[in-house]
Amino acid sequence: MLKLSGNRIYLLVTMAVLLAFATKIPTIPTEARSYPLVLLIGAFIFSLILFFKDTPIEQDPLQIHIVWKIIIFLAMVVIYLFLMTKVGYIIATAMFLYASLLFLRLENKILLITFPLVLTLVLYFLFTRLLSVILPEGAWFGLYL
Repeated sequence: MLKLSGNRIYLLVTMAVLLAFATKIPTIPTEARSYPLVLLIGAFIFSLILFFKDTPIEQDPLQIHIVWKIIIFLAMVVIYLFLMTKVGYIIATAMFLYASLLFLRLENKILLITFPLVLTLVLYFLFTRLLSVILPEGAWFGLYL
C-alpha cells in the first residue's frame, strides 16, 4: 500500500490539472493540437511513474526561513508579471533577473552583470524573430529593438 506523502498529494493535484487541460484539447485547432497533446501525455506519464515510485518517506522538516524565501520569490514573480505589461518585456525581465540573482546572493560580479542582459536579449530575439511571438511592449514606456 502506498503512503500518501506530500509529494504524492502534489502529484495527484498535478495529474488533476493535466486532466483539466486535456479537456480543452478539442478546442485547439487540429493543426496546432499535436504539441500540447504530446506535452500533456508526457507530463501525465511521468507523474504516474513518480507517483508509483517507491521513495523513502524521510523528509527534513521545513524550515521557516526557507518558506519565507519562497514567499518573497513568489512576490518577486508577481511584481515581474505586473511590470511586464507596464514597462515591457525587455526592461521587466532584465530587472527581474538582476533582482533574482541578488536575492540568491550570486557572488560572481561578471556573471551578475552580463547574464541577465544576455539572457534577456537572447530570449527576446528568439521569441520575436524566430518564433514570431509578440511580447509585451509596455504601457508606461518600452524599449523597442
